[in-house]
Amino acid sequence: MFFDLSAWGKNKILPKLKCNPREIGDVNAIPLILSLTATNCNPVLMYGLDACLLSSAQISSLAYAYNAVFCKIFKSFDRNIISNCQYYTGTLPLKYAYDLGRLRLLASFHNAIGTPAGFLYKFYGGRKVSA
Repeated sequence: MFFDLSAWGKNKILPKLKCNPREIGDVNAIPLILSLTATNCNPVLMYGLDACLLSSAQISSLAYAYNAVFCKIFKSFDRNIISNCQYYTGTLPLKYAYDLGRLRLLASFHNAIGTPAGFLYKFYGGRKVSA
């Protein structure tokens, strides 16, 4: 099962900003753009993915849409430059954000004692995750 989000990300995620990041042009507006992206765009892109086990090809496809804002703001398509920009702006790369979401989902199962998901978590290796 493979889904391609590269076209979907361009058409559905960036219009949520309601502006073109290139048109702002102010260096002081970069934290504002990234904050708007983190609160409005990234949750739409990452919705429900915590419960899915994604392949590396699917994560790469998602990373294209996730990194599009950085490519537009910093006017570069080089992966090293984009990863450095994410590091220095305090933004997690997509792979780490996805892994963090999955860990938060598993941690919520640890406390869900009376639910079917909590039972399955405890029965099928909850001790391995919590250790």
